[in-house]
Amino acid sequence: MRRAATGLALAGIGLLSVLLSACAPRLTPLTADGLSVTRIWDDNRDRYRAISALADVAVDAGGADLPWPEFTAVFAYHAPDRVAVTGFNPLGTILFTYEAGDGRYTLRGPDPERARTGKLGARGADPEVRMLGALVHLVDGVLGPETGEGKVGVTPDGRWEVRRHGETVDLAVDGARVEAVEVRRRAAGAVALDFGDWREVGPLEAPHRILITLASSRLSAEIRVQEWRLEDAPDTAAGPAPALTTARNSP
Repeated sequence: MRRAATGLALAGIGLLSVLLSACAPRLTPLTADGLSVTRIWDDNRDRYRAISALADVAVDAGGADLPWPEFTAVFAYHAPDRVAVTGFNPLGTILFTYEAGDGRYTLRGPDPERARTGKLGARGADPEVRMLGALVHLVDGVLGPETGEGKVGVTPDGRWEVRRHGETVDLAVDGARVEAVEVRRRAAGAVALDFGDWREVGPLEAPHRILITLASSRLSAEIRVQEWRLEDAPDTAAGPAPALTTARNSP
């Protein structure tokens, strides 16, 4: 009797696996042209080890109070996953400094003694922390997303999709240009970025207008980039990301 019950249990597990695999969205493998696009993105990320930007940011908090609805931001990315954002008010005073890497973040306000730290993508993170964490995906609009070892393919409705590191990234792609990104994580919910106002920055096209939307918290932000700066990877270990200062603080 026990053997029969075990057999039924195994058969049930097998049937459940088949049903789950049938329900999972299927990806169509990339064509040769698609694979060449991912190589362009990989080459860009190998070439440019540090990126910085000076931008004006306007935040719509959906009626909620936000400590800094408008600010000038200095954004700096350093490969492979270090990012920092510093916000300034119109007088050039620092409002906050956000730093992230190795899966954790630190957010400091005017009072450095009251710094907040936590795990990136954690459930229940404050909306402003989630928005600042989404800024790292500005790099995807300049260089293209990092596909790495993730599974890359095309969904039945024609979107590109990258599955990696516990997240799913949907892309709207035109040639090698990434025009929109949606990042989904189970704990943190979806973040969407739409890129526009494309201009040449050296040999690349870079977006100078980005819209960020956090659907779960009804928070959105419009970013207008004044300047992008790209730093080639040196032959030796990469140094710190290039610094930008706000026009108000420039000597």
